[in-house]
Amino acid sequence: MPDLMPVQGSYLFKGRLDSSQYNYFLNGILKDQFDARRDKLAGILDSRENLLLHLDKIKEDYMNLLGPMPSGTPLNPVVTGRIERIGYTIEKVAFENRPDHHLTALLYVPEGQGPFPGILHIPGHSADSKGRDYYQRIGKYFALNGFVVLQTDPVCQGERCQICQDTSARYYDPA
Repeated sequence: MPDLMPVQGSYLFKGRLDSSQYNYFLNGILKDQFDARRDKLAGILDSRENLLLHLDKIKEDYMNLLGPMPSGTPLNPVVTGRIERIGYTIEKVAFENRPDHHLTALLYVPEGQGPFPGILHIPGHSADSKGRDYYQRIGKYFALNGFVVLQTDPVCQGERCQICQDTSARYYDPA
């Protein structure tokens, strides 16, 4: 990879944008950030203790960003269907992750007696979400290799196209 072009005196500072120079400029920033990250990780990975401290710090920072967790709520799970496959079963499930806020999911369960390790798979960037064949192949692959996979629809994708509001929205009359 060639050295980065010097930015001083480039079109960037003369008010004229040349895309190749702009890309070199941005790549220079990224290179500096990756180098700093690589150096930091080298120190973190030099011992198990440093790694565990680093992971605890990441978790603490993440939880601070999320804010307080909501109180628990009854899940009220419902199995709406079951599909038998060779080597695994798919259960169509729904449950409340908040009161009157339903989460739809596919539960891939391998054949045999558990306990099995579990994976939470939240697909994204697809209007059909868990219904997309690519994502279903992921659930199938892990189930065939001994994992239980809970594959959910993210908010506003798949079966969870909802309007976010303060009160729960009802799309059907349960009576």
